[in-house]
Amino acid sequence: MRIEDLTRLAFPLVASFAMFACAPGQTESDEYDDTEEESERDDAIIGGTQATAYPEAVLIDMKQNGVVTSICSGSLIAPKVVLTAGHCVNGFTGWNITAPFAQNQKATATVGETYDWDNDGQFVDPNQHDVGLIFLSKAITLSSYPTVASTQVTIGSKVQNIGRINNGTASYTKLFIGPQVTTKKGSSYGFPFDYATSETIQSGDSGGPVVVPGTHKIVAVNSGAG
Repeated sequence: MRIEDLTRLAFPLVASFAMFACAPGQTESDEYDDTEEESERDDAIIGGTQATAYPEAVLIDMKQNGVVTSICSGSLIAPKVVLTAGHCVNGFTGWNITAPFAQNQKATATVGETYDWDNDGQFVDPNQHDVGLIFLSKAITLSSYPTVASTQVTIGSKVQNIGRINNGTASYTKLFIGPQVTTKKGSSYGFPFDYATSETIQSGDSGGPVVVPGTHKIVAVNSGAG
């Protein structure tokens, strides 16, 4: 599937005036600094459970000049292809990928693509698609791979977010699935390409899959909170 096709199908999940939800690299025990905006600290996946039923869910550590500088989440949609947020791809020169619920398989990458995302600002650009792909240097093998929705979900449908932040703490070993939330029209909040929901993601959850409950069907990627 071409990147152009994928970004038309995987609509990123954002809220209005959404700030990026990738986070600086840190140890698993670190909590977010008290100087961060209250909305950024309090809108993590709250009361999430380990996403052990989703072997396709991956941890993404982003690198600049060989050094890990930020973290995101994502999903393996083919043996060598990771779906994530565009802002987890743009501006980075390498990625470490870990699939904790697929025998902790790991891979690296030096190639990523976005559809139209070239925004280096602090806020999600409502006029671009915050979707990207990372191409792995070696395959991560699953018994099956998730599907990407070919049509938009009905507004008002329930979905669930998967990401690496649970109750405000980043994990370097696992991902979590949050409670069900209801999709709203992103255009009502100034984001014509997106869905909006109540805020349940935080820095580090960016790029994580948004799935139809009880399925491996990806209908969006996490994009921002704010």
